[in-house]
Amino acid sequence: MRPKRLKLATRVYGLLWMICAVTSATGAAGSASEEKRHASVPASMAALFAPPAAGHSVSEAAVIRKGDAQSTHETFLPGDHDLFIVAHEDDDLLFTSPDIQTRIQAGDNVRTVFLTAGDAGLGLPYWMNREAGIQTVYAQMAGVANAWTASDLPIADKLLRVYTLNRAPNVSAAFLRLPDGNPDGGGYAVTGFQSLQRFWERQIPTLASLDGVNTYTKAELIQTLANLMLDFRAQHVQTQDASHLYSNDHSDHRYGARCAFEAHQIYAASGAHYTFATYRGYNIANEPVNLTQAQRDAKWAVFLTYAQYDSAMCGGTGTGCLIDSPYNSWSYREYSIAQVKDLSGALGVLSGGCLTAGADLADGTSPVVISACLGGGAGVGDTSSQTWSINGDGSVTGFDGRCLDVRGGKSWDETPVQLAACAGTPEQRWTAFENGQVRGLAGKCLDVPGGSSADGTPVQLYGCAALPGQNWLLPPSSAQPVISPDFSLALAPGSSFSATVTAGESATYNLILTPSGFAGTVSLECSGAPQGVACSFSPHPVTMDGTNPASVTVTVTTTASATLRLQQLIHGPTIRKTRGPALLFLMLLLGLLTIFTARRRRAFLPLGMTLLVILLWGACGSGSETPGDGRGISETPSGTYLLTIVATSGDLTRSLAVTLKVN
Repeated sequence: MRPKRLKLATRVYGLLWMICAVTSATGAAGSASEEKRHASVPASMAALFAPPAAGHSVSEAAVIRKGDAQSTHETFLPGDHDLFIVAHEDDDLLFTSPDIQTRIQAGDNVRTVFLTAGDAGLGLPYWMNREAGIQTVYAQMAGVANAWTASDLPIADKLLRVYTLNRAPNVSAAFLRLPDGNPDGGGYAVTGFQSLQRFWERQIPTLASLDGVNTYTKAELIQTLANLMLDFRAQHVQTQDASHLYSNDHSDHRYGARCAFEAHQIYAASGAHYTFATYRGYNIANEPVNLTQAQRDAKWAVFLTYAQYDSAMCGGTGTGCLIDSPYNSWSYREYSIAQVKDLSGALGVLSGGCLTAGADLADGTSPVVISACLGGGAGVGDTSSQTWSINGDGSVTGFDGRCLDVRGGKSWDETPVQLAACAGTPEQRWTAFENGQVRGLAGKCLDVPGGSSADGTPVQLYGCAALPGQNWLLPPSSAQPVISPDFSLALAPGSSFSATVTAGESATYNLILTPSGFAGTVSLECSGAPQGVACSFSPHPVTMDGTNPASVTVTVTTTASATLRLQQLIHGPTIRKTRGPALLFLMLLLGLLTIFTARRRRAFLPLGMTLLVILLWGACGSGSETPGDGRGISETPSGTYLLTIVATSGDLTRSLAVTLKVN
């Protein structure tokens, strides 16, 4: 090579090296900035404020960053799994006690999920003390030292702060730390007037936790609660009442309960076998005393301990609660409303008549109406058009094995209810309660307009209230339960609800299908996948023998752009869109030598220049590829996606949601 050409080649190569170095450093800085942003989330807000009582200690477990693909499953002790979901610290002590105390002392795995921080607009020291108070009284109920371990539990792309009692690890508390909404649902100025009520009614699009860790859309909050049920493998789920049957209550109680109810509907669709109940709130003061003196005294002693941590309650000492007060009244009472299921017979309504399947329409659906009860009255179903089965998976099946369905999946008041082919969709999920309510989509009720008993009156979905057209006479408990072969769909132990990948990589989810007498084949599919994503299952279909669980591996494959595929070919499959020029040194030099040393430079010049352009493009990309920028070809867009895995066999449909994050 001539000296001038050598000098020129050196300068060109140096320039290319500098360009690559700058762009690579920029990408690395961006990545480091992202890691720093996650790391800046407080590992423990509790460390900022010492609990007021001596003997309380909290140690930190390893902190898990949001997006880490680690297992969400924990090791539980023998015993039932009882999950309580309440709005505030003290709701569990006032309204789900003595039940919660009994279950803790029985050695059950008990977890309480607190939806709001219970801040009452009073700031961080106040709500942190309320959390410390809960820890103190749970240790008191368990009869062990008040020492806890704090950890961050990843549920999909959210991180939940969980405290586990050291000497009784079957006891834990999870805090979502959402803003207290005020009893009237208007929120507080200091937290931007955020509230569960305004959130549910879509007056605000998102709700942010007060510790700055999570922000939820309505669908994300409901799915997070459903995933908590799945992760905890809950056998008993309890939340607060949102029935509007019993007069006043705190807005957070009602709207938090609506979110928990929707989550329960999702959990039921997975085929999980569990009990579900709601607990009434403020309005139990109007009911007769139903606790023994011993039960009340135990409940009251725990509550007075907690009251010492709550400066806005009872004077902060508990002594103010000794006078005639609502707290004192609530301490003598506990009222719950249990779900009823696995029943078969007629569904009569208090206002008169029975739920009846009408004649088929052209689209294959049938209207559902009220008509005179056949066979001598409600509760006796002797014809197929008035025989209904209330099933554990949330479906209500009627004539020809079809499902009770909300037309068009709309949750608006007065939306007609019909009979349609079973599909396991949200509009076909119902929960019947022992108080006669049958609640479905968005927690609304199966309703007869105006409480009419006239033949042919169409049945609709409507907001729950104390109306005779919503008070259903369920089949008697002596009715023969409907027991049919079934299966459930869940994550396998050690598997995670969430995975984080770069476009071009694959995510794996491990599932388990558990039969309840079901023998046959099950097909699987996934929905909600974005552009450039494909799901595959192994094995597929799944053959079940009626007894043994079957494992399934779900592989979700994303698509990279041609550019990224070239970079992965050069750098290896672990590339994360931050590229350094060092590994391309020899290939860049080869391109330069091709240009400057070939005898037929005119022939090889285009080849060398093309090679340089491709390598520079592949090596120096900053990682900001998006579809439409001229470089990505059907690349999976970055973002967080909720994928629904659906398992189907005949009329049986089970579903499970997982989260995929694409960088």
